[in-house]
Amino acid sequence: ANSLLNNRIGSVGSAIVPGSVYIGHNDEIMVRSKCLLTSGYLDESAGDEKKVYVDSETISTGDIGYIDDDGYLFLRGRKKDILITSTGHKIHPQLVEHAFHDIPNVTYTILMGNGQPHLGVLVIVNKSESKIKELITDRICQLNTSVCRIFPIRKWCVREVVCPRRGIYSRKWDADQKYEA
Repeated sequence: ANSLLNNRIGSVGSAIVPGSVYIGHNDEIMVRSKCLLTSGYLDESAGDEKKVYVDSETISTGDIGYIDDDGYLFLRGRKKDILITSTGHKIHPQLVEHAFHDIPNVTYTILMGNGQPHLGVLVIVNKSESKIKELITDRICQLNTSVCRIFPIRKWCVREVVCPRRGIYSRKWDADQKYEA
């Protein structure tokens, strides 16, 4: 936990009990305790509970993150919040979506491509200007040579709009039908 004297901006803090939180397979955050952490989930099958309870003292949280060199825990997203391309490649959308947040006037970004051979991104901005579009295009080029090099972003659109469904954005939204890339 972060405290007044020991804190790191952007982190959820360090483990109260040293060694009780660690990073497991595929960057999943794991919690270990000799005390029973929970009595289970309502209406969940035994198979689903086995995915959560690794052993009698360890729980898979379903969160993806990392612990820095000083022991502070940072969250990156949810394990199940992934896109799976048509060839089975798994991508955590937050890694790409957050790459646009430092660009002026970008308010929201949605990475799409579940079941597709390539990725697409919808970028919502407060103000649509040619300079902002240029910065977004440059960022996409950077991502396509790093994080997205195996499955690049092939389609994107920048829109100064409010979603017609009361401001709710979703990866299930079909950008190809609504907008041209």
